[in-house]
Amino acid sequence: MEYHIIEGKHQGFTEQWETFFFPSSKFSTREDALAEFTEIEKTTITKFNYNHANLYKAYEYEGDLFYEIKYVGLKTELEIKENGIDL
Repeated sequence: MEYHIIEGKHQGFTEQWETFFFPSSKFSTREDALAEFTEIEKTTITKFNYNHANLYKAYEYEGDLFYEIKYVGLKTELEIKENGIDL
């Protein structure tokens, strides 16, 4: 079986990423897998100027917010296991 792999960077200043696997049997295209992440507009207020708000794009998946997402590719179950990941 093949899986679409997407990585999401969690909100905040840490460099914490999470990896998600979407089976190609259920998500036939890259776009189908990416569509699981809902794009939302967020606002942040700078700590130096409280009258200035910055808009930015974030992504929500299963209640978690991600600052950035990236599509890694389509990999077989064997390729994933070779990288030390059990599905």
